Amino acid sequence: WIERLAVERVADHAELLAHHYGHALDLSRAAGREGLDELEEATRRALMLAGERSISLDVARATECFDRVLELLPPNHPDRASALFWKAIAAQDAGRYEEAEELYRRSMEAFREGGDRIGEGMSLNRLSNVLWERGAYAESRKHLEESVEILAAEPPGPELAACYASSASARILVGAFDEAIGLRERALELARRLDAGALISRALSYRGGARCCSGDREGLDDLSRALEVAESIGSSRESA
Repeated sequence: WIERLAVERVADHAELLAHHYGHALDLSRAAGREGLDELEEATRRALMLAGERSISLDVARATECFDRVLELLPPNHPDRASALFWKAIAAQDAGRYEEAEELYRRSMEAFREGGDRIGEGMSLNRLSNVLWERGAYAESRKHLEESVEILAAEPPGPELAACYASSASARILVGAFDEAIGLRERALELARRLDAGALISRALSYRGGARCCSGDREGLDDLSRALEVAESIGSSRESA
């Protein structure tokens, strides 16, 4: 009934759906019912949505959702890769970098085994960021280059734009400002084509940083615009 009522805005009710489906599954199991595959699938779907929706507000709750999804998934199920990937994001956001690194490596292998090149590239990109945070700079750059190579060979999407943004950020940190600006332009062009607000904000932010570091005061305009875009989509992460 909730799903029928929500129609296209079902994601807004993900937490409520996860609650009801989860209880239905627990009660059905306690009653000894069999043939619960459909109910398990609905519960997993609701939990994934709830985790993705809550990750920017409540990392602990998001982690609980992804843990439950992984409990419900068989060992070789194709959806395990995505669940591992999102749990890694939650661990990274919580500052648990060692755990995040392990989870990204597991998700990368799972995506690779399933032939999902975009998922593999995304995991490599995020893994490179965690490795940089942990001080493993050489390995971080190696994985970032692998990520760009994989995603550039696939149809262009937000994953490639995010990868370009990560590459530009890495170039800023070593003082290669012109190279960073070039990568940001590619990220920004793709993000605008996809109308991806968070990526537009990120690309503008890093381009502004690179321009300011190279002595171009107009970089401040990029930073102001990046903040406007972030606030317009309600992204606390990009605003910060």
